Amino acid sequence: MSKKSDSQTDSAEQEPGDKTEEEALELNAFALTPEKAREETRGLIERLKRGEQVPPCETLRRTKDGREIKVSLTTSVLLDESGNPASIATTEKEI
Repeated sequence: MSKKSDSQTDSAEQEPGDKTEEEALELNAFALTPEKAREETRGLIERLKRGEQVPPCETLRRTKDGREIKVSLTTSVLLDESGNPASIATTEKEI
């Protein structure tokens, strides 16, 4: 996945240290993920990169004030003009 998906990815790539696009995508995925849910998140990202469809699932997220909440997570792979995976879009709803 090589394209940037949104302004959050853009800003993550402009931080000091010149992150690659893949590092920026992972940063976004892990920024609000509690440590105990990160391995699960890595697995979801890898499955999506392989082109697998991932059904909606429940996971944890950290709020801005530091609380952990349970969310329903729905993912979609966004394709470029050639039909190749370009980015991952997520929708999260507190449950």
